[in-house]
Amino acid sequence: MCATSQLNPHDGIKAFARTIAPEPLLGLVFHRPEPWATPMRCFENVWDKIGRDGGKVRYGWTFLYRSVVDIPSAGYFSATHHAVWQPAGSGQLIDVTPFHPDQKHWPITEEGSVLFLLDEAAQPVVREKLIAPLPTRYFPLGSNERLVRHLEELRQEEEQTCRAIYGDVA
Repeated sequence: MCATSQLNPHDGIKAFARTIAPEPLLGLVFHRPEPWATPMRCFENVWDKIGRDGGKVRYGWTFLYRSVVDIPSAGYFSATHHAVWQPAGSGQLIDVTPFHPDQKHWPITEEGSVLFLLDEAAQPVVREKLIAPLPTRYFPLGSNERLVRHLEELRQEEEQTCRAIYGDVA
């Protein structure tokens, strides 16, 4: 895991994005949730949207900021596997999935748009009736050793949970 020191949040996101995709395409996508869409079901929502209106799915990651209460000044980002919709004949990307009811699970947004890292290699795991995201990724803002250890533990737990559900994808 790469630890960096004294990063501001924007630099931290960019540094994190480079650990996920070799040539990160990071930007804002419009958040326009469909009334029929379900929170936490981005893949199914986008596939349903394609069935209704055409277009295509684009895979990637959304970002959340977190802090660790018992580690002073210990902030980090997590990247959550996500899918957005691209209308046919358009370069525009639209997030059709409603936010989770609990705001602590909301991605980083700016003026109604969601920060999104395009990553076509980030295909969901699809096995029979199982559709599952790739494991969440973590990135420390700073070089606090306790934070780095904490995030390594989170990473290991996430990968273990994912392997138990749908096999080794890490």
